[in-house]
Formats: sequence, structure tokens, C-alpha cells
Amino acid sequence: MTTMEDYRDLQEQFVANHTGTSVLEVSVVLSVSVVSVFLRRALLFAFHFHAQTSFGQSSVWKIFMIDFPCLVLPTLLSATTHSESLYFLFFSVLMVAIGSIVWKCYRISNLTWKYAKTRVKDFPTIELDDKFQFISNCKAYTLIGTAISILAVDFTVFPRRFCKTETYGTGLMDAGVGLFVVSNALVSPEARNKMIQGQNRFYQVYKSILSSLPLLVLGLARVITTKGVNYQEHVTEYGTHWNFFFTLATVKILASILSFLLPIVYWKFVVVLLCILHQYLLTYRGLSQYIIQGIDGQGGRHGILDSNREGIISNVGYFIMYLFGVEIGRLVFNKERKTVSDYMNLLAVLFLSAASLFTVLPYLTQIEPISRRFTNVPYVIWMVYWNMFTADDFLFVNRLDLPLSQKFTKQKRKRMAEGFTSVPEMELQKSLNVFYTSYGHLTRSKVLPEVVETAYAVLQKIQETSEMFKGEVVKVGSSASKVSAMFDDGSDVLFPISIEATKDPEFVKFKLMKRCVKKWEICSDNEYLSPSKFSDKFYDLIKDCLEKMNPDGKIELEGKGTVAATLNCCHEKFDFSVDLVPAVRCKPWSTNPYWIQDKTRHWPPRELLDTIIERGTELVSKSSRDGENNWRLSFSHTETELVTSATSVFPIFVKLLVIWKTLRKLYFSPQSRHCTVIFKSYHLKILLLHARDCTRQ
Repeated sequence: MTTMEDYRDLQEQFVANHTGTSVLEVSVVLSVSVVSVFLRRALLFAFHFHAQTSFGQSSVWKIFMIDFPCLVLPTLLSATTHSESLYFLFFSVLMVAIGSIVWKCYRISNLTWKYAKTRVKDFPTIELDDKFQFISNCKAYTLIGTAISILAVDFTVFPRRFCKTETYGTGLMDAGVGLFVVSNALVSPEARNKMIQGQNRFYQVYKSILSSLPLLVLGLARVITTKGVNYQEHVTEYGTHWNFFFTLATVKILASILSFLLPIVYWKFVVVLLCILHQYLLTYRGLSQYIIQGIDGQGGRHGILDSNREGIISNVGYFIMYLFGVEIGRLVFNKERKTVSDYMNLLAVLFLSAASLFTVLPYLTQIEPISRRFTNVPYVIWMVYWNMFTADDFLFVNRLDLPLSQKFTKQKRKRMAEGFTSVPEMELQKSLNVFYTSYGHLTRSKVLPEVVETAYAVLQKIQETSEMFKGEVVKVGSSASKVSAMFDDGSDVLFPISIEATKDPEFVKFKLMKRCVKKWEICSDNEYLSPSKFSDKFYDLIKDCLEKMNPDGKIELEGKGTVAATLNCCHEKFDFSVDLVPAVRCKPWSTNPYWIQDKTRHWPPRELLDTIIERGTELVSKSSRDGENNWRLSFSHTETELVTSATSVFPIFVKLLVIWKTLRKLYFSPQSRHCTVIFKSYHLKILLLHARDCTRQ
């Protein structure tokens, strides 16, 4: 009959006396985490998901259903049931990720491809928000791998070659403890330069000891509980009483003492000296033999120090690892990086540094094989170079899809409202209700009120700052292809620009106004707009264009269109056009706009046109022929032109494009492919009009 002591001995034998596996296999297991992150990003890109915005803040389960299969499950399988088919698992996850991106690229429109080409050119200058996501990935997967290994090691599903090795060798759990120390060092106060300058150094050491007390308490609690329940112990791992909690606390305190004695800039020299000294003692002064055989030469354990010799001596190696991690962290945090180019430089530095250590490792193993039990220099170098490779890989996959998926730099919430006028909640709700009434097929979302608020604030801001622009040339005439490109297929973005002609004669500057070969002199001698001349000629200009050139209100060319008078304006580097077009506004708004072809329309009277000129203009809208006729002035540009010219000059245009893209992707639930096509800037115009009209009631 098996006693409790026999059962305990069997359990200890189950986790002891292992020789590990190859460095390559451990590397593949750890690399599964990288391709898992790549898989998640590929699926989000392929299916237009955004974990925080698409699902909403409260949809925890929806986020879980994406994250667990993509991020956790492959790592779990690689360390347990699929460890024998590890390479198949790795390449399967990789192929699914690549296939998702290829499938998405096959389906995206020509406009997106044109945009992607533009973004590839601008790729190095893209500014980033999630700057240190790759560090979070490293720490997260260290915790995930630790949790999986600690829970699975007592079961047969966990391969014995992945257990901690007895003396020499490389196992998955050997890598886990080293990566844990290095990942902690990456974000330590020393690495992030968060040590308080000018503060008493004794006080800093005192605070470090206080912050290490929880680790010491956990270590003591583990000793008491394992001894109390007679739990199996792998004594050659750390010793009789020592455990990893004591190691973490010791390393933290030693780092604080070193910061007291020596500035951080000199720590790199300490690392080199400690590596040489530690390996010299292990190899040439019998320290390795002492760890194996003990003070009596028979492997016995006599006294508190000898009983915990592995844990105490290994602190030196873990401390060296910690100092290496601090240097890596200083490399990451101590230089301000904003753009992709900055982080590509960091990626190159990390890769070259890791490759250098990887090249040195085979020569070090000739001196002594890798040993976690001794934490010798080969083990330290293995852990440091692999942590750098992992951080480098995470940095790469987090930036891989930027040209296609990240159209604009994400701005923080406080910058979204910067310079905008806030809108009362009741008026916002009225705008929202009108929008829902007209578009019952749109999906509700908690984010929508923010979009409405931002849209209205953008509208107000543009109205307030419209005096920044000066007009330069007016041309009359239109072609169907041009109008179609600007208004229907070209994804135009509109805002109301006020021509304060009667208040500021120098606001709009005209060099030439013409239709065909006929010139319209509306400027004074100094080439600035003359309000009286403009008022006299403007109505005749439009009427003449409509009656003589296109009496039916449409162009008999390649397709449908309408006559427009185009006001080409300039503002320093940025040129844009303002189009005067006949348009009809309907109540409720139609979801299928088309050009007006009614021959019986009534042109606006002179008084109405003068009123429009005096008070500014309205947004353009194109709808069905039912409703009252009106004249509207629109700012229009194709999306490509806006992206390339407007973003660096006037951030408001970027906001408008972001709103439009957000509406198109998040709030419109297409019933067919055609619905997706027609959902363009027209819906943004309607949202802006509703927001403005409802808040003015």
C-alpha cells in the first residue's frame, strides 16, 4: 500500500532529474506567442474589428471570444497536447494570419489600394499611440506562460522535456524564470529613469526594501504552506527553504543598493565585471562543484546557507540578468520616439544586439553548458538575447499592418475636443434622435453620441475659423465626370464656408472670373473682390450658366451631373475648391440620392441669393426631387487629395474624415454589398446637417 511519503517521493521524481530539450524547440514554443499576436491583428484587420471600439466597453465576453482563441489557446496547446506537433501548430497559426491578410487585400477596393500606396510612402512618418504595446506583450506572455507551466507541470499532459532541468540543459520552465526577471527589469524604475533625483539615497534603498516586503511575505508563506502540508519539493531547484519570491526580492534590493553606490550610466561596466567574475568562480574555483556536492562533498545540506546554496548563489546570475534588462529598458524608454521610423530604428538596434549575443552564445557554452541551477553566463546570455528577440518580434508584428489598417494617427480623448465648443446634452440627444429616426437600420452604439458631438463641434469650429481662407479664382462650368468624382464616387468632405464680402472686402481675392471665353470683372483695381460688383454679377453668372449652357439642369455628357460654379481658394500651402450647385433638401432625407432632372424647377429669387451671400452658406445635399429648391455652397475634395494635402495644414479636415470613416465602419449595418457602396460622405453630410439644424431649433 502506498503511503503519503511514497506518494510524495513519486511526485518529486516526476518533476526531477530532467535534461530538457533543444534551444530550438524552446524557441519555437516561445515564438508561438508572437504569431498569436500576429493572428489576432490579422483577424481584426480582415474583419474590420477594433477590440475597444467595435465591441464597446461593456462587451467583455465578445472581446474574450476573440482574445482567448487567438492569444491564449495556441500557447496552451504548444505546451501541452500539441507539443509533439509543435511546428505544425506554429505554421498553421502563421498561415491563418497570412491568409486573413491576403483575403482582405483581395477584397479591398481600388480606393483603399490607392490610399495604401500613399500610406506606404508616408509609413515612416506615421505617429503612434500604442508606443509600448510590444513591452506589454512581452510581460503578458511571460505571465501566461508561467501560469500554464506551473499548473500543467504536475500532469502528464505537460512534456517532461519542458520541465526545469536538474543541472545542465534547456527546458521551457528554465526559460520562464529568466524571462520573468528580465521582463520585470524592462519596466523597472531604473530602466524608465523614474528614480527620484535629489532624494536621499538611503531613503530610496529603504523604500525599495519596503516595496520588496510583499515578495518576502509571499516567499515565507510558500515555505510555511509547503512544509505544513508536506508538499513535494524539488530541492535542487533553489534549496530547502529558498524560492523564487526570495530571489525577486533580493534582486530588487541589490539593484537599489547598486543605484545608491553607482550611477546607472555605469551599470553596463558592472554587468561585464560580474559576468567575468561569476563564470570564473563557477568554472575555475569550484563553485559549480560546491553547488552540486555541497560542503560535505556528498550532496548533503548542513546549515541554513548550505541548505539553500542554489538559491543564494543563483542570485548573482539573476542580478546580472536584471542589470541587462535595465540596460534594454533604458534603450527603449530613454529616447523619445513618435513615428514608425523611430521605432524601426529601435527594432534594428534590438535585432543587432540580440544577434550579437546569439553569435557569442555557442562559444560560451564551450566553457560551460547552459545551467539554470547555476545561472551561469551562458544561461544569462540565452535569456537576455531571447528576451530581446521576443520584444523585437512583438514590435515588428504590432507595426506590420499600419499602412492598411491605421489610416490616421489615433488621438487621445482630450485632444479630440481641443478647441471645440461643447454642445449641451439635450441638443445632442435631439440630433441623435433625428438621426435614428431617418436611419432605422443603423446600429446603436455608446460611441455614437461622441461622434455626434465631435461632428457638431467640427462644424462650429470650421464656421468660426472660415476667415482663414482667401479665394483666388472663380470658374463656371462643369463636366459630368468631374462632378461625379467629387460628389458621388470621390468621397467628398463638406463644410460651410462664409464669404464675408460685405464685412471684409479683402477676405476673398479674385484674379479672374470667366465662363468659356467671357470674362466677368468683379474685382477692384487691387485685385480684391468688390462687394458691389460681386453682388451685381453673381446672380447673373449662375443664371446665365444654367439657362444658356444647361437649361435642363443636367449635362449631356458621359453621365449625370449638374452645372456648378467653382470657387478655387487657397490658404498658404493648401488649395481647395468651393462649388456652387443647385440642390434640394428633403424631409426626411432620402437614403438614395440622385441628381435633380426636373425641368420645371424654380430658380431662387435674387433676394434669397443675396441673403445666402450675406449670411454665409449651407452644406450641400443631394436628394430626391420632392421638397423645396434651395442653393447651397459646398467645400469638396476627393479623399486622396485631402489625405495628401490637408492633413498637415488644417487638422479639422482630418477630424471630418475620421468621423466619416467611423460612421461607415461602425454604425452602418449593410444588408448587401450595394449598401456599403452607397454609404459614403453623403451620410456624413446628413449627420452634420441634422446636428446643426436640430441644435439651432
